[in-house]
Amino acid sequence: MKRTLGLFLLILMSFAGMRGYTSQAPRHLPDDQLIGAMGRTKDPNAESIPPSDRDQTTSLRAFAQEMRKFLQQSPDSEFAPTVQQLLERVEETLAFGDFKVGQFYADRGNHVGARSRLKTLMDNYPNFSRIEEVKQLYEGLQHSQ
Repeated sequence: MKRTLGLFLLILMSFAGMRGYTSQAPRHLPDDQLIGAMGRTKDPNAESIPPSDRDQTTSLRAFAQEMRKFLQQSPDSEFAPTVQQLLERVEETLAFGDFKVGQFYADRGNHVGARSRLKTLMDNYPNFSRIEEVKQLYEGLQHSQ
């Protein structure tokens, strides 16, 4: 199962990158030349994705967006449950990152920044595993000013 999941994840990510190519692909090339050209085509989203040694939030958000599109377009796919699980894991990771930033701001007295980050987290990730802790911190910051 783990190997299948990894392979599916790779295919899904490749699909997301190829979407930009297919909109620009010349339709008159034979398949073998078309596949070769795919490797030479620049992904239009590549500039917005940071290098792998940097913060991966942008990449994760883009990946989550592609998974949501997949689920909307193919809700009955055999891969839909797997994609839904992956989406939940990615959203949990993104929410946790926002939570840590909100805590960082709160710890340093930047209550406006902390409230803003926590409010965004509550709006965007209502199923976050630590949402009650987020709400308590948010309410505490509301009363501290």
